Amino acid sequence: MTDRQVLLSAALGVGAICTTVAGSSCSTNARIDDLHANLMDFRAAVRAEFQSVRDEVRGEIQSVRGEIQSVRDELEGVRAEIRDVRVELRDVRDELGGVRGLLIDHLDGHERDGPGE
Repeated sequence: MTDRQVLLSAALGVGAICTTVAGSSCSTNARIDDLHANLMDFRAAVRAEFQSVRDEVRGEIQSVRGEIQSVRDELEGVRAEIRDVRVELRDVRDELGGVRGLLIDHLDGHERDGPGE
């Protein structure tokens, strides 16, 4: 059972006691007033506890949302770095292609000129 269900169950139990006492012939108005006041105090305490738990949960949710945003920001930074590395790798690949072309041209020149020339 959740905390909320326990508190509501307890409130219903207090209400049932008040109803039983109010319906009995031996109860007095003073006793009924005391029970009613206790019930109102209990309801106020339950509401305060519920609000406290709600505020705590909302705070935790905000904290988690902040952490999620931090992770998203960090992830975007990593993605940007990956994009930069990819650009650099393309540049290196292009440079290697150029060097390869020069090397092939150089070797072709040696083959045409013959060995030792």
